[in-house]
Amino acid sequence: MNKIISTILVLFFLNNISLLSQIHIGVSGGMMSSSLSGDAPENASYSGKAGISGGIIADFTLTEDVVLSIQPRYLQKGSSVAYDVGEYELRDSLTATLNYFSLPVMLKINSLNNRVFFSSGLDFGYLMSSSVENIFDGSTKDINDLVQKFDLSATFGFGVNFPVGNPTISLEIRYMQSLMNLSDISSSESGTVFPYRFRTSGFQFLTSIIFPI
Repeated sequence: MNKIISTILVLFFLNNISLLSQIHIGVSGGMMSSSLSGDAPENASYSGKAGISGGIIADFTLTEDVVLSIQPRYLQKGSSVAYDVGEYELRDSLTATLNYFSLPVMLKINSLNNRVFFSSGLDFGYLMSSSVENIFDGSTKDINDLVQKFDLSATFGFGVNFPVGNPTISLEIRYMQSLMNLSDISSSESGTVFPYRFRTSGFQFLTSIIFPI
């Protein structure tokens, strides 16, 4: 009985080694439209800000329709902050920019003969720099000490593949929602207008080109 179980395990292992040998690598880039949510400064609200994203992709085939995708990249998040200045509408006054080294670990589910795919996973982010710019005078303030260094986000996406000979070009829209409070200050602290609780969320619009190896 033990020999049968051992044989099954060995065959399973060898089969998965064969599948994992189907590796695709490539590059991707695009835009992110993001905003902050949670506490906002007094008499203010958050609105969207455009950022950029770019990195590499390594896809590992797990089954015929399931792919493990690891995608280290640079990712720029942020938000505009609009204040009530006594006018009919709030006026954009500040722009927050958060620059991350991002590591999405995704599962892709292929469908329709690999023409479309659905993706889901976690994005592990490390904050490289962060700043707030005053729109009126152009001054910039470093806020690294006020933002947590690590972020964890849930991601969900939908994409379309276009085979072009050996490589494949993919277009994908991806929603990202931070799961952590990114503020690094205590609610007992005073003398700061920085929010005590906030998260990031937004959509990425990505174009990728992937090659089999």
